[in-house]
Amino acid sequence: MLLAGPPGTGKTHFVLEAVESAVLEGRDREIVLVVPTASMAEHLIHTLARRDAALPTHVIRTITTYVEELTPELREAEPAVESWLVDRLLQQAPHPAFREVLSRDGFREHLLATMREFMAAGCRPADLKPFAKRSHQFAFLALFENFQALLEENGYAVHGEKLLQAAERIRAEGLGEVREVYLDGFFQPSVGESALFSSLAQNAERFVATVPTDVEAMYTKLPVKRLKTVHRPRPTPEVVKARDPEHEVEDIARRILETKRPFHECGVVVRTPEVYRPLIETVFERFGIPFRMRAATSLGQHGAVAYIRQLLRSIAGGFDEKDLLALLGQQWCPAGLTKEADEYDFQVRKKLTGDGFDFLLRQADRFPRVQDFLKRLEALSSWSRERQPASVWARRVCESGQRLLRLPQITDGLPMPRVLDMRMAARALQGFEQAAAQAAELCPESEQVDFADYFRGLTTSLDNAPLPVGDGRRNVVNVLSVYEARQWELPVVFVCGLIENQFPRHPTQNLFFSDANFRRMKGQGIPVRTLADREKEERLLFDIATTRATDSLVLTYPESDEGGRVNIRSFFIETPKDEDTNAPGVRVKETLADFQEPHQERLRVEGVKESMLALHGHFQPSAVETYLKCPFLFFGQHSLQLEGFPEDPEWRINNLLAGTMVHETLRRWGHSPETPIADVLAEVFEDTCQRESIQGSFRTALMFNNLRADLEAFAHEEEKRLGSGASERFFETPVGFIEEPEDGEPFQVRGRIDRYELLEENLALVVDYKYTGKTGMDKLAAAHEEGRLVQGALYLIGLEQVIGVKPAGIRYWGLRGGITRVGWISDELGGEMVEGRERMVPPEELRAMLERARETTTLAVEEIRNGRMEADPYDLEPCRRNCEFRDVCRIRP
Repeated sequence: MLLAGPPGTGKTHFVLEAVESAVLEGRDREIVLVVPTASMAEHLIHTLARRDAALPTHVIRTITTYVEELTPELREAEPAVESWLVDRLLQQAPHPAFREVLSRDGFREHLLATMREFMAAGCRPADLKPFAKRSHQFAFLALFENFQALLEENGYAVHGEKLLQAAERIRAEGLGEVREVYLDGFFQPSVGESALFSSLAQNAERFVATVPTDVEAMYTKLPVKRLKTVHRPRPTPEVVKARDPEHEVEDIARRILETKRPFHECGVVVRTPEVYRPLIETVFERFGIPFRMRAATSLGQHGAVAYIRQLLRSIAGGFDEKDLLALLGQQWCPAGLTKEADEYDFQVRKKLTGDGFDFLLRQADRFPRVQDFLKRLEALSSWSRERQPASVWARRVCESGQRLLRLPQITDGLPMPRVLDMRMAARALQGFEQAAAQAAELCPESEQVDFADYFRGLTTSLDNAPLPVGDGRRNVVNVLSVYEARQWELPVVFVCGLIENQFPRHPTQNLFFSDANFRRMKGQGIPVRTLADREKEERLLFDIATTRATDSLVLTYPESDEGGRVNIRSFFIETPKDEDTNAPGVRVKETLADFQEPHQERLRVEGVKESMLALHGHFQPSAVETYLKCPFLFFGQHSLQLEGFPEDPEWRINNLLAGTMVHETLRRWGHSPETPIADVLAEVFEDTCQRESIQGSFRTALMFNNLRADLEAFAHEEEKRLGSGASERFFETPVGFIEEPEDGEPFQVRGRIDRYELLEENLALVVDYKYTGKTGMDKLAAAHEEGRLVQGALYLIGLEQVIGVKPAGIRYWGLRGGITRVGWISDELGGEMVEGRERMVPPEELRAMLERARETTTLAVEEIRNGRMEADPYDLEPCRRNCEFRDVCRIRP
């Protein structure tokens, strides 16, 4: 009998009731329940255990173990073996049709997935020849044929053959003691599965299989009992939109804690575990939420194994500088995650030249732990030049991996999450040794191979081996892939990532055969899946995910991705978009904290005022403007004096460095205007590239040419102005003055004026250069009008106090892509002094600007010295683009 119906109609409940009754009656030897995966089997065993039904282990089995017991003599290739054989075929004699795409990401995986699909459908290459019309299709069939031949040559059964053999054995020998067979959790059976299920149905006294609606036709011709009534409560879903994926997961964490329920009553269902796994791990750990990932993970994704693989990749690739530096940032590295490693990393990244391992070793003289680690690596450098039997490489990588791995210290009183991490690491390292041995078995023992060849086989094994789960805790939030969620029922369920092309995933055309080909194949009795079948499956998966909850269902999606690109809400969500709930801001100060948006406005430690006074006795105008942009930005840059992560050499030619070179060029040229400005720039550019270890490249040459064009255009205009003799000009002039507030401590303002002009009647104009274009100058003018720029005004105040000039104007000149002028000029000078988009103002308005800048600066200094360090940016856009402290303050732009 087939039990067919939509999710929530009680199919699994019916099966479990039957199994429980049989066990309680002592008939456990007469029944078997077959499920697709080990995790599903574990979950059903636990479900029955909670009903006080003690289940013998032989009652619930996965289809893999059940078939293995029936056909122990047949050996089916593991995924790693299949992947390695495909790689070997492509390396030996790549077909001309594939040569240009062999190196493309995903080509090998797509090729193997297509062959697996055809094998699951019971197809051999000869069956597909009538559908091949183009050269790439014939090339695929040739590879497919060679692949199956290679499987048989190495003693492996073609995929699905074990299932067919198991079906034949059941028909010939029966089921022994088994009288009742139940199947649960299967979607669309392959040809081999259909044959097995047919044999089970014919030989069992009672056969029950649960199937989704509209899928029963793919099973054997059995009587069908259709279930239509959904018995499980269907809570009305709440749809929540967040700013980005991290904010989305933070809101889920907040809601889990606010439910006040045991953690095991909450579940998170994900369609794209590869996207959400790292976010959930990071956010849940920060919130103190215990969780268990039930989404499939490869062994290569565990941190310790990934570290060893990265280390071996460095050896195989000749010790790339960036790869080696990345190792120092990992907890598994003997020298990693230390102050010494950080200092070395910063020092080296500032000087990266591309000289390789020798350069890194020379820079490690003052860093003994780093030096020791690099020297131990150096001892392995000969591997890239050797050929050894694969078994020798397997032994070497295991031994060297252990020696170059920092294992955690085991002490009494460790918290349970730490203990679980250690257990998982131990299992992962055992898995690594097994994968190393498997990689050796992939190569003939008599052959000697390069290390790079062995490493490719090891990578294949690691990517295809499952990560063993060492977490037996019960009171945890279960994070489920949508396939794992089939058997679960939980009070509170969150379904995340509901955007187009994530949930649902939109199926794409096969690289080798079009969907029209697949439709013709299906029409001729070959059970392959068309695009329509895949789209129907996505809908079924959504129905499964949204019917797991009994009390509360929350559907979440991010409005934009991490790069700020707008997402499209999943079309599966049927509620009107204007009813979506906006996720509130979530920032956590400590585990299980109150979830109101915290306002840590200032440092609350003893002696903070005295410490800040000692640290901040004087202020540069640009630093005050930094504080006005964001107090936390000032705190990081000037109070903590944190240093930004060095850019890679190819990206060091950026706008910030360009602005620095423009200012230095104008300073030198201002003192010797007779020298062509292009020559001055060439000298500055060469000095900067040498100091910053910048290599010549297309980007370097492009930046120099752009700077030269902009500065020559500026110099051409300046030559006309110099010839008029209308004013006396002073360049790069230091200025400093003391401010003595009535209600606060005095402070000094110090800076260097790009340029000021002295006119008749002792009137002074301040000019500040900006290497930005028209759009940037528009924003600058708006910021000045709003009182967020004080630099020009403070310079005028300083000139007035120090040399006794009378303020007459503030000018900002943008030099990028032509000269853009904005400014405020006193009408005492007359309209002829106004240039570009400068504005003429009365003297009293100019004076008001200066006083406002003075008051703004005084208030900012007082707040700084009182320890204000709130993450409170005036404009969120720069946070997204270039703030180095965003990961610390956790502002979500």
